[in-house]
Amino acid sequence: MSTTIHTRDLWSELFCSYNIREQDENVTHVAMNRTISVTVGVVWAGIVSRYWWPTEARRELSRALGEWVPSLESLLMSTLILCRAGSV
Repeated sequence: MSTTIHTRDLWSELFCSYNIREQDENVTHVAMNRTISVTVGVVWAGIVSRYWWPTEARRELSRALGEWVPSLESLLMSTLILCRAGSV
């Protein structure tokens, strides 16, 4: 019985207390950390995309996205027009 309670407390500590701190963090500090994390992620994705993927795969992806984006744009535009007209 005590091991079940201990395990439950451990899960609670690991997954439910991510926002409990000893003191408040500065908002600019959090924003700077997130900015750096996103920038590093984008740069890493660019490096992987440039050097890991074969050239032909990058061309195919570019071609497929070039065909997909206009169709998505037309779908979103028609949905917007219907919403503004009050049909949806």
